[in-house]
Amino acid sequence: MLTEKNININISLDKEEENKLNDYLNLLEFWNKKINLVGFKNVKDIYDNLIVDSFYLYDFIKEKFKEKDLIFFDLGSGAGIPGIPFKILYKEGIYYLIEIRKKRVVFLKNCILKLKLENTFIIDRYAQEVNSLLGRAHIVIARAFKPYLEVLALAKDLLLPKGKVIILANEQTPKITPSSWILKTTYKYQVKKKNRYFWLFELNI
Repeated sequence: MLTEKNININISLDKEEENKLNDYLNLLEFWNKKINLVGFKNVKDIYDNLIVDSFYLYDFIKEKFKEKDLIFFDLGSGAGIPGIPFKILYKEGIYYLIEIRKKRVVFLKNCILKLKLENTFIIDRYAQEVNSLLGRAHIVIARAFKPYLEVLALAKDLLLPKGKVIILANEQTPKITPSSWILKTTYKYQVKKKNRYFWLFELNI
């Protein structure tokens, strides 16, 4: 049964998390001048328009998944959003940022080193190669990586049984859900008074 839920963010950062988030924002602003990681140019705009997605994702994951040893594959991690801010808050599990573009890989590795994020790793391989290197994940996350149908096709070979895919989307529901997948839930939240959504898919096996 498909349900839609509005998420009301309820995040309180401790001092260490706040410092790490500020450090990440400063790194992103600095590197963005060199390699154009994101469209927004200053820290406030980056935070207001992009970073808040990670806070909502944190709330979503904490509510939907009670396991402590989850393995995440973040496909096409780019500037590290939502992964790096999410992992600043979410201390459990293992998080793999999958990114093939070399300059972005250098940036991401620099962030992980300077922020001292535990159990967070950069994998500079194509998504379809990850299975042979790392095995399978509980959750695949994709934001602006590929069209969602392509993500789902890739994710079949990346997920453990009953694994889930989370798509960060701007539309309420996908137009098509392939027969091999179940759309479990859509979650709605707002950024700058505009609706955004998480689509939660599960393999239909």
